[in-house]
Amino acid sequence: MTAVRKTGFVAVLAALCWGLAGGDAQEGSNSSEIFQEGHSNIAIIDQIGHGNASSTLSNGAGNEISVEQDSARNKFGRNRFVSQTYGDGNRISLAQSNVASQPAENVAQVYQRGKGNSATVSQNVASLVLGENSNYASIVQSGDEHQADVAQSGNDNFVSLEQYGRSNRGDIVQNGAGLSVELIQDGNGLDYSLTQTGCVVAGGCGTVIVTQTGP
Repeated sequence: MTAVRKTGFVAVLAALCWGLAGGDAQEGSNSSEIFQEGHSNIAIIDQIGHGNASSTLSNGAGNEISVEQDSARNKFGRNRFVSQTYGDGNRISLAQSNVASQPAENVAQVYQRGKGNSATVSQNVASLVLGENSNYASIVQSGDEHQADVAQSGNDNFVSLEQYGRSNRGDIVQNGAGLSVELIQDGNGLDYSLTQTGCVVAGGCGTVIVTQTGP
């Protein structure tokens, strides 16, 4: 477990978690907790191994969090990320990879409130048997001028994106089998793009629900 609290004008954290000594070892579950207060803080988290988990809480302006989780060299891959952001101009970047694991699961949950925040999520699992490998991303943004970008590749992909406020934009790209999206935008000046390729399940790409509401 890595728990770090950073406050002040500029703070840089680099946490490198190695959970694999070699071979097919399954030990080495990695977890980290990051707390940011103030502005212009930077957190960088790299987790490599089995059972990666990271949670972050950021309160301020201009803070950055970058996370990479890689379970590619294990038989059973579980990457999980949970983040809450409060303030303006904050950025979250997440990359989760499980390309050699079976079963494999990437889970990302992001909440941002304020103005001008951005969340970028990239998830990749091996394209094996449907129902065994999956990507799940949930992003909720409240306020104005937010940007959300999600890219998923592999099996059983699901994105839930909710944006509330003005001039928010969401971009979603899915490639693989079993693709589903639920997009909710409420406010003014809303925009989104959705691209799905490689839908090889009998029912097509899956379920797509888009709801836009405003004055």
